[in-house]
Amino acid sequence: MKKLSFKGYSTKKIVQLTLWSALVLFVVILLGLARKEQEEMLCRDVDIRMKPEMELIFTDWDDVAKMITGDGNVASMQGKPLKTFHAGELEMTLELSPYIRNAEVYTQMDGVLSIEVEQRQPLFRVFRQNSGGFYVDIEGKKMPLSSKYTARVFVLRGAVAEQYDGNDTIKTPVLKEAYELMTALNSKEFWRQQIEEVQVDKKGEFTLIPKVGNQKILLGTADQLDDKLYNLHLFYKHAMNRVGWSTYKVINLKYSGQVVCEK
Repeated sequence: MKKLSFKGYSTKKIVQLTLWSALVLFVVILLGLARKEQEEMLCRDVDIRMKPEMELIFTDWDDVAKMITGDGNVASMQGKPLKTFHAGELEMTLELSPYIRNAEVYTQMDGVLSIEVEQRQPLFRVFRQNSGGFYVDIEGKKMPLSSKYTARVFVLRGAVAEQYDGNDTIKTPVLKEAYELMTALNSKEFWRQQIEEVQVDKKGEFTLIPKVGNQKILLGTADQLDDKLYNLHLFYKHAMNRVGWSTYKVINLKYSGQVVCEK
């Protein structure tokens, strides 16, 4: 067996290595003791936080409490060892909800079980003729309607064959293009203030319905979307304020580089 040799090391370096080794060992021991102490610690309280803090209330404190306890009685968790609560399992249970994007569960040094829940944020609502429809969130995932809350978001009506069936993945080209369009509209404050509804026909062509005025804006497909919205913005900025918001019944953006209006 090869012998350890300190040849070439100064006394100062040997002392430094010894001190660093002792410090690392001390830290490891402290962490081990702290982990053991925390595992044996009793749950003092349960802290449930919803994030981001916004007006959306698809999931509230009571919903989370019921998901992690069954009956919503979080007080029953107090006094039990923290090690009996498995963070990973609780997170998986919470993330089964179609309204929850992410959940984080962890214990604090003072005996508090912390639960942070991030809600999914709807981008637009799909209205279907034969069903109540569903939402599509900002990440392009479908989510069901809620009995307790209605989000004030863009609306999509018309020829949408796809429905919410428990699978949150968008499947049809129409809904994928609608998501692209709604994302573009949502990215600008101007469009959020201006556009209320989007209609889609059987050809997959979109019509924008503004909040102000009674005109229809024929967008066509989502091809060259940025150019179409840019031209429409210029038209609003330079023409609509001059001629009036009720002058034209139809604004057609389907022709490349043009804005064609009909009275």
